[in-house]
Amino acid sequence: MTNGLLPDFTNILGIAWFLFSRGGWIVFVLLLILILYKLYIEEIQGQYLESIHYTVLEVKPPKENPTSFYNAEQVFIQLHQLFDNFTFQEKYLEGKLVFRVSFEIISLGGHISYIVRVPTKQRDLVEAAFYANFPTLEITEVKDYLENFEYDPENPKYDLFGAEFLLIKDQSYPIRTYREFEGLSAPELSNVVVDPLSPLFETFTKISDEEFYGIQFILEPVMDDSWHDDAEKEIEKLLGQKEVVGPDGKKNKVKNDMMGVDEVIKDQVTAIKKKLGRPGFSTKIRILHMGTAEKFNSDHKKLVLSPFRIFSSANFNGFRPAFGPKKDYRISKNLEAAYIDWWVKRRKKVLFDGYKSRSNWKGEKNYILNTEELATLFHFPVSVTPISQPVESLDAKKIAPPANLPIG
Repeated sequence: MTNGLLPDFTNILGIAWFLFSRGGWIVFVLLLILILYKLYIEEIQGQYLESIHYTVLEVKPPKENPTSFYNAEQVFIQLHQLFDNFTFQEKYLEGKLVFRVSFEIISLGGHISYIVRVPTKQRDLVEAAFYANFPTLEITEVKDYLENFEYDPENPKYDLFGAEFLLIKDQSYPIRTYREFEGLSAPELSNVVVDPLSPLFETFTKISDEEFYGIQFILEPVMDDSWHDDAEKEIEKLLGQKEVVGPDGKKNKVKNDMMGVDEVIKDQVTAIKKKLGRPGFSTKIRILHMGTAEKFNSDHKKLVLSPFRIFSSANFNGFRPAFGPKKDYRISKNLEAAYIDWWVKRRKKVLFDGYKSRSNWKGEKNYILNTEELATLFHFPVSVTPISQPVESLDAKKIAPPANLPIG
């Protein structure tokens, strides 16, 4: 009855054996070696990461801060020195990796703080970079604010929302940076300073005493020029080719130049080349909004996502949220309810674990941002007069977080 409906496995096995016996086993062995190599590298790198000790620092910004963008960019330029060129033994026998640093802006019940989590061995370099550019700031070692809290999606006492941000276009295109905002070119000439983080601070102050909101930037300096090569290919794609008539009368296709192309394309090419001119960091951006179930406002997710729209530009790049704990029903709510509930709980747990561990591999893929872009996203409140934003210290001696917060 099944004649003609199923493949003839005898022929398939015969062909497979013919290929295997004629040298196909070499492909199998090479594939096995590749798999074992990847498992080995993952194992030794995992052991190395577990051996790293971290220090959590709370950074309190200076009261007057008119040039925060420039100084913040200088901090990131100096931290690019975290890149190491490893020897063969360090890379393939010891599993050493480039150090990663986590920059965070958090709100504990409306009190805003700047947090930096850094490998303890690199603490002096990080502190020196901050003090060199902001001599009057304060840096204090604190405990990890999530150290004593574990999120359990089965516990109805707490709820959370989170997401990671991806770029809308190829990483070659820059986001809208501080240099493009009105009034930033010469703050010493005017008291009007446009700070792109103002909407974020406004959002931070709207949460209740029993809520937490944090934004996290996991950064790893990169020296690999492969992202430069990809950007050059993007430029070639933008410019395209044109036909020219040679001395022999034949038409030849050559790379286009900036002459005769659309003004938008000219601006895009210029922006990409400008991005390549600054040091780059492999970047992962996360947000986490968490609180007690009674006070947690799920409608706030629009508030926590909307501040990132200001960095988007129609002709260049921008951010879009991804990896959030939301899944739509595809066929039937009744049939899929159990699965959707399990999936959402699992995604929330992964988001929390990734945020707490400052993982740069859980979730979505990383992308390259340069120092100018990072200074736009992470800087102290810009002001020509003492800052009015409620930027507070996490140090228990200075201010204690509200007792009802789900962290300790």
